[in-house]
Amino acid sequence: MNRILLLLLILVSPVALADEPYSEIQEHIHKALDSANLEHTSWYKAAELLKKPLAENLSWAKFYAAYLYAFGAGGFPNDHAKADMLETAAANEGFLPAMVAQARRNEHGLSGTIDLALAYSWYEKAAMAGSRSAAARLEEAFTKGELKLAPDLDAAAKWRKIKGECKSP
Repeated sequence: MNRILLLLLILVSPVALADEPYSEIQEHIHKALDSANLEHTSWYKAAELLKKPLAENLSWAKFYAAYLYAFGAGGFPNDHAKADMLETAAANEGFLPAMVAQARRNEHGLSGTIDLALAYSWYEKAAMAGSRSAAARLEEAFTKGELKLAPDLDAAAKWRKIKGECKSP
């Protein structure tokens, strides 16, 4: 299970925007991940910075707290069910990185089962919300006939156009 979560974290490229309220938390999480040390001080710094946003029930805080639960780091218990629940909640609330993460989790079976229809749905939602990577994945899927989709160059062109209009990675 830990290998699956690690794969998830590798597959989900983070959105690094300096003006976002979570950029400092994100930096600490990435430093901790790079260290491969569950006792790295950056986990604890991220956990401390997440206290107030989690108490305020903010979507982005749920998403980043999911990392701490997934790894059992920063004083958070190792709880994969809680991590999944928090990430799903953040996605359902429209936090774009969480939406892309849900798409990838379903496409690659990182939650235990592969659900390509649900992956497509999350990619579509994320792309329509401005995710360039989600639109690119849909363009590729329609070009190559992936995600159980028939090759469709018109649909691929649609997603290529949307990709060009997206503001977020």
